[in-house]
Amino acid sequence: MKSSVLVAFLFSIILTVNCCKKKVDEPASSSSQTTTVESCSDGIQNQDETGVDCGGVCPACPQVTAPCSQSANTSDFPVGMQDDSYTVYCSIEMIYDNYEMKGNGSASDMTIWFRALPTSNMVYTTTNSTNAGSLSASQAIISTVAGGTFSYLYYANAFQDLYVNVNGNVITAEFCSLTFNSASSGATTDLIVSGFLQCN
Repeated sequence: MKSSVLVAFLFSIILTVNCCKKKVDEPASSSSQTTTVESCSDGIQNQDETGVDCGGVCPACPQVTAPCSQSANTSDFPVGMQDDSYTVYCSIEMIYDNYEMKGNGSASDMTIWFRALPTSNMVYTTTNSTNAGSLSASQAIISTVAGGTFSYLYYANAFQDLYVNVNGNVITAEFCSLTFNSASSGATTDLIVSGFLQCN
């Protein structure tokens, strides 16, 4: 009797050891996933970055340099039209919550619309849409009223570059020799215009 109890006891111990050994040897479940940690060197625009691995929690994005050199708050019009200097007003436009830079001069006005307040150095692309509410985060609309007594409204053609830099509260927007089409009846020629607006 004692020997059969002892055998049963030993058998249960062997079963327990084998069961535990199997559980220890089993590989981890294949459903476990590797978590990727976002960083300022992962080659992806994530976190609150305003460019790839720059801006937001990362170091500031490098300054973008326009291929021309101009004084702030000035414009350069074709021969026969008056170049101008501007008093600049900057505000959030109420209808679409766009950010607007507006320069008022003696012979022309210049306006630049962004989808939102620029927060990082980057090159924006112009669009020939006149609807500021349709802008993407990387697009801008540029218009000028010029010629005669502010006779004609012109918009910059699409797919041209606007160089924007942000330094604290100072925002600069510069463009070089962009082609503008007339949006008003009566103007028969396009304009080639350069400009530089700055908001403090």
